[in-house]
Amino acid sequence: MLHTEPVRTALVVPSLLGLSVLIACSASPNEDGGNARFDASPAATGDGGACDDTTGDAGSGTAWSELYRDYFGPTGKASCAGTGQCHGSTSQSGYAASGYVCPGTSTACYTGITSQSANLVTVGDTTDDPTTTVLYSVLRKCSGGGSMPQQPASLMFTSADMARVAAWIKAGAPND
Repeated sequence: MLHTEPVRTALVVPSLLGLSVLIACSASPNEDGGNARFDASPAATGDGGACDDTTGDAGSGTAWSELYRDYFGPTGKASCAGTGQCHGSTSQSGYAASGYVCPGTSTACYTGITSQSANLVTVGDTTDDPTTTVLYSVLRKCSGGGSMPQQPASLMFTSADMARVAAWIKAGAPND
């Protein structure tokens, strides 16, 4: 019986080691000290994000004031300025990355989104294919593509949302 003790120990130690590795690998998603990780990946259909919202008011209109109200302004879905960390001022990271600033008014946001430094849309160009503009390409779409907004990461623009933005671009991106 004495000769079986080393065998049991030899089996138990690797088992405990394997269990500790399993526990360590299944730790919470906040392995960076408790801070939530940022996930900019598109939301999957069926997660309750904008792509599944068929009961809410999607807004209407293709005038800049309507797009600002429904998407880009502080109370809009994308809230480019509203989070306080993106495009609200020239000191925020979103501006540094894009040259686009959307401070708290429709007129100021229009000036930012149509500025040459941001290069998101070209005012007055009605011949542009809206889908080739930088603005259209950066918006996160249900159909795929785009990376904005980064907050909320679950927001995706529906085809109806994108049609409104495209119509505004096709009209020459007027401030109306």
